[in-house]
Amino acid sequence: VPQELNPIIYSNQQLLYDALYHSVSATINELTEDAKHLGAKVGYICILHTWGSEMNYHPHIHVILLGGGLTPKNQWRDKGEEFFLPVKVLSKLFRGKYLHELKTLWKDNYTFKELLNICYTKNWIPHCKKTFNGAQSVIKYLGKYTHRIAISNHRIIRMDDNTVTYHVKDYRKAGTWKELTISGVE
Repeated sequence: VPQELNPIIYSNQQLLYDALYHSVSATINELTEDAKHLGAKVGYICILHTWGSEMNYHPHIHVILLGGGLTPKNQWRDKGEEFFLPVKVLSKLFRGKYLHELKTLWKDNYTFKELLNICYTKNWIPHCKKTFNGAQSVIKYLGKYTHRIAISNHRIIRMDDNTVTYHVKDYRKAGTWKELTISGVE
């Protein structure tokens, strides 16, 4: 979601995390059940992640999606190893569903509507990775997000009474590592 929504999401976490899950689920279900994309009901797992590698507030959902599903006649259908949902379509549909959920929550707030209008003009960029190669790959991927602390010890470079400096991946620069220092008074 655009960073402009972060303060509202942070202030209304339970409500807006639920809306995030609902929107992701509705997007996946609508696209995968469409015969143009797959024409089947698929299984998926969603995991909420609330921070980025720079320890910034960055609510997003990781989804592990089966590469196929069951047709209305209960037959298995898949697209092989290719990712079968067009990313641009996925992005626009999710954006519309999430912003619609937000609109239903704050119907009469003019300032909020202005914020949502700004969000409609932005490109929402989902990150889609290549298909996993077996269950062990899925477990390894999930483990990175479900069983770790925010900043592991090996990432910490130095610290004193007021600051901590640690390594972060800079995804704007092809995932290169850089140093980031945060202060306890921020």
